[in-house]
Amino acid sequence: AKRGGKVSLVLALALWLGQPQETIITWYGPGFYGQPTASGRIYTGQEMTAATNDYKLGAILLVCAEGKCVAVVVNDRMRQDIRGVIDLSERSFGLLSPHSRGRLEGVAWRVK
Repeated sequence: AKRGGKVSLVLALALWLGQPQETIITWYGPGFYGQPTASGRIYTGQEMTAATNDYKLGAILLVCAEGKCVAVVVNDRMRQDIRGVIDLSERSFGLLSPHSRGRLEGVAWRVK
């Protein structure tokens, strides 16, 4: 593993949490502000939340990319045919990477 780099973080987390799920990470923003999520909460983009069809509503995920990780609660769904994608809130994605990136390859663990 690379010292102090992205590989070391993921390796350490894998040893602690088990095998991660590889995923595509995207974000959703202003076009969804004020809309209810699948959980009934209104989307503002500022919560640490995510939409995905791969985990149950209420699941807590640790999502990692670019050598950084965020913890999010799954509170929304995506189109039914979409799998292997975690759509982060605007704030959550911004903590991983600039929004201009739009799409990242990463990993996720369900921690609860």
